[in-house]
Amino acid sequence: MALLRGFGYEMSQGGKTGGSRVRFTHATAPAINVHRPYPTPILKRYLIEQVAEALRQEGLP
Repeated sequence: MALLRGFGYEMSQGGKTGGSRVRFTHATAPAINVHRPYPTPILKRYLIEQVAEALRQEGLP
């Protein structure tokens, strides 16, 4: 998710039991948690909408 990295988020994964969950952390904004798409690396529409809503709540475009 290069978009989130562009807004200053850093990706961190949960370890052995994290599974497909990925967490994006930011120095001043709340973390955003997403699931890595499987079996294809194509993001689903609902996931894009969730990320966009989280960014809007933080006042980002």
